[in-house]
Amino acid sequence: MDNYRHTPCACVNCGKVVDAATGVNKDYERAPKDGDVAICIYCSHIMVYDNGKVRNPEGQEIIDIAADPDILRAINVIGEYNRRSRT
Repeated sequence: MDNYRHTPCACVNCGKVVDAATGVNKDYERAPKDGDVAICIYCSHIMVYDNGKVRNPEGQEIIDIAADPDILRAINVIGEYNRRSRT
């Protein structure tokens, strides 16, 4: 998986800087585009890229995220990483 740097923006939950993205599978091995999901590496908050920034998901996006096994797996991995790093 490749990492992609992008214009820094703040996580809408914890305020930490979000300035890179890594795809969760081969379909996402590219720079993020509008509508792609972002997961904060610091707090595991789920966001959506929109015009070079991130925002909270809305409506159908929430349903789509909840139904995507790759995104759910990534959320769990990041959450577990955060739990282990705090102990």
